[in-house]
Amino acid sequence: MYVRVHVIAGNKHEKVTEAGSDKWYIAVKEKAEANNANERVCEIIADLYRVPRSAVRIVHGHHQPGKLLTVIA
Repeated sequence: MYVRVHVIAGNKHEKVTEAGSDKWYIAVKEKAEANNANERVCEIIADLYRVPRSAVRIVHGHHQPGKLLTVIA
């Protein structure tokens, strides 16, 4: 399954908002340096879909706020 995510990195508080079917707005505390924000986003999506972290991968948008992730259930 594909999931679209818009990420705000370096925010004061973590916040997850559903924007529709398989679309999320996620604010994370981690900065967009050394892949820290991307790792945290993958962890959050894994928790939301109740799958292991290894089942979530970024397909497109590694260096952009808009990302396309795949979740293997």
